[in-house]
Amino acid sequence: MKHKQNQQSYKQKKTIFSKLHHLLYSIFHSTLIRIFLVFILVVTSIGFIVSSIEAINNNSMYTNFFDGLWWSLVTITTVGYGDKFPQSVAGRIFAMLLMLSGIALTTLISGTIASIFVERRIREGKGLQMIKAKDHIVVCGYNKNILSVIEGLTHALEKPTIILVNSMDSNDFESLQASVPGAVLKFVKGDFTQDKLLNMASIKTARSCIIIPDYNRETGFSNADEKTILACLTIRSLTPDIHITACIVKPESRSHLLRTHIDDIILQDEFISFLITASGCNSGVSEAVTAMLDYKSAQALHKTSFPIELIGKTFQEAVQWFLANKKAVLVGILSQEKSVTLDDLLSDDSSAIDRFIKRKFEEANISVDDETTQTKIKLAPDPSYIITQNDAAFIIGGNA
Repeated sequence: MKHKQNQQSYKQKKTIFSKLHHLLYSIFHSTLIRIFLVFILVVTSIGFIVSSIEAINNNSMYTNFFDGLWWSLVTITTVGYGDKFPQSVAGRIFAMLLMLSGIALTTLISGTIASIFVERRIREGKGLQMIKAKDHIVVCGYNKNILSVIEGLTHALEKPTIILVNSMDSNDFESLQASVPGAVLKFVKGDFTQDKLLNMASIKTARSCIIIPDYNRETGFSNADEKTILACLTIRSLTPDIHITACIVKPESRSHLLRTHIDDIILQDEFISFLITASGCNSGVSEAVTAMLDYKSAQALHKTSFPIELIGKTFQEAVQWFLANKKAVLVGILSQEKSVTLDDLLSDDSSAIDRFIKRKFEEANISVDDETTQTKIKLAPDPSYIITQNDAAFIIGGNA
């Protein structure tokens, strides 16, 4: 145990020294910081020299080093208050050197700062820049549906920050930006299964992640699901609590995705056969489904929370409330139910067998108290179903 603690302490110290070394390396290899250091050196050295020369020549304007430093800084920044100035020949010579060097240094500093911002903008446009964001949405993958996904997010959220992680061209990204002015759109270029790229998109501080099938010009969608599964595993290892929605091409990929504890799985083109059949056999069904799935439609299907006054009421009463107050139709419920734990199965008298089972679970580092929640969708439930605080409502239309 002590050996493990020593190892952990050593690793922590090593990490701290590594970060400190990286910080110092960044500081001393930065062009801007180097110019600032030269600027400070010139200001302080000439200020000290002039204050010393003028003090020897009995110039009452220079009584200490700070007077020389003040004059030097005011002169090199071209402010020129005129409250202090050298009177000796030697002092004026150094003043002229300061003026000339000031022109060069201020030009270098302003030019370097401008170039840093321009370079950063160019790198962002090419997807090569680390993006710092919080409570944003990360969209991984690229295909023809990406524009509609972004438009849907923009419609559902107010001015969302969306970071795309894929291998699109910078021209395609600029076109997307112009098409969706209502969103703050940013871009990281590369393979979205890589830790580095996901960290560049600030995946750890994102509110959710959407993975769409990644289209390849040579292979099409043949390897899209494999990339999606690998990306889910990588994202879960980086941030276990993030909400992940993944779209897959092959139905058989669903079982593999379920092992990554993904939140939502969508099968691409899953409803096409249904819409075609419905259109052929039941006229109007396809139009109704399309309207419910269209985020721009006034009859769109969406989820909302139940108001406090409906908790404990029946489903039938909730239907009437939504019609009267929100002009919406309640069609179903998203219910989160706690799963049964081992403690629920064991008896209350704590018999020897129960204690043995608990001890074996504890030795295997398996908690007997952990509760998980199971999400169940109940469309058109029994009218007597009682609404609980863990339920959410699926409604069509309305002003909710």
